[in-house]
Amino acid sequence: MKFGGNWHDYVIEKERERTRLTSALDQAKRERDAAIEHRFEQRERQEKRNRRGVKAAARGDIPRIVAGGRKRQAQVTSGKRDTALVNRAEAAVHKAREALSQVKVDPVMYADLLGHELPAQKLVAEADGFNIRFNDWIFATDVDFAWRGNVRIALKGANGSGKSTLLKALMGTLFETRGHLNRGNLVTLYLDQRGSVLDEDASVLDNIRAVSADNESGIRNDLARFLFAGDAVFQKVRDLSGGERVRAALARGLLGTQKPELMLLDEPTNNLDLANIEFLENVVAQFHGALIVVSHDQRFLDNCGIDAEFVL
Repeated sequence: MKFGGNWHDYVIEKERERTRLTSALDQAKRERDAAIEHRFEQRERQEKRNRRGVKAAARGDIPRIVAGGRKRQAQVTSGKRDTALVNRAEAAVHKAREALSQVKVDPVMYADLLGHELPAQKLVAEADGFNIRFNDWIFATDVDFAWRGNVRIALKGANGSGKSTLLKALMGTLFETRGHLNRGNLVTLYLDQRGSVLDEDASVLDNIRAVSADNESGIRNDLARFLFAGDAVFQKVRDLSGGERVRAALARGLLGTQKPELMLLDEPTNNLDLANIEFLENVVAQFHGALIVVSHDQRFLDNCGIDAEFVL
């Protein structure tokens, strides 16, 4: 059962608020830059006046002590005024930036969207002396693990240690191997930073149509929950930004007729802005099934409720 409410209007209003605050931040930055430029110009003018005063004092037009006093007084007065102006402008930028950062793009979901919970003994994956070969064996030592139920695991290790390759093996990609890897028979959502599960040449709407039995009206209403409102659903995937691709891939995985039981995330926050990272965190934290994540972003892992790690 979906929650009630006009989510399309909700999304539109959120976007209007973000646009307004972004414009306010841009204006504050322009005013700050103008204040800094004004201070620079005032200093140049004061320096010119000082040089004229020095020349006048040298000619004897005014006493040197008077010229020096005028110079010091002008510098103090101008400096205080210009510094105060720049400080106020800088404070306005900070205030505008803070206001923008508070506009969270929260996903509005319905109860049965976020995957299926697994029984405690349901197999996710298990490995026994498992390794993968390219030119050489990719894991420094053969791996062993047994993951069952609603595990929430971070795969860790140095760059090149095979984290992403292991995720692909868990997706069923065929490699030259030794040992054994058994995968549970689970509906799986794989999400990387490129949204590679998406059809590049199709629209956001058509990508969901390919996996959903719902009608267009229902799909468009659900896509608004992923911040694709109005004509945004007709955008081609190849034209989407990084954050839009991640949201579209999430929508494809979560709006299909088969709800995922396992979510595999491969560095999904790379190149995402704060708003889209928060969106992704909110979805992943509420996901009901098993979760295996590759990420160097410890804050993201903490916010997603990761409670175990496996180091390669």
